[in-house]
Amino acid sequence: MVVATKPVSSQTLIRGLDIIEVVASGACDLTEISRQTGISYSTSHRIASALVARNYLRKENSGLFHLGRKLIELGFNAY
Repeated sequence: MVVATKPVSSQTLIRGLDIIEVVASGACDLTEISRQTGISYSTSHRIASALVARNYLRKENSGLFHLGRKLIELGFNAY
């Protein structure tokens, strides 16, 4: 008997990618990131902070988020 398995997904990973995508489309503050992704403000803050720590996002002193240098590095590697 063959049992079909469901693909395993990580909700946190998907949320992190969603955050990167909305920042790429112009959402720069946590309120807007949270609104566009449907992720709570506190969860958006936690995930965005982790993405900043890993250089996928960068955060200005004003609190605005932008894409980070890690994404540029990965883009060059993919190219």
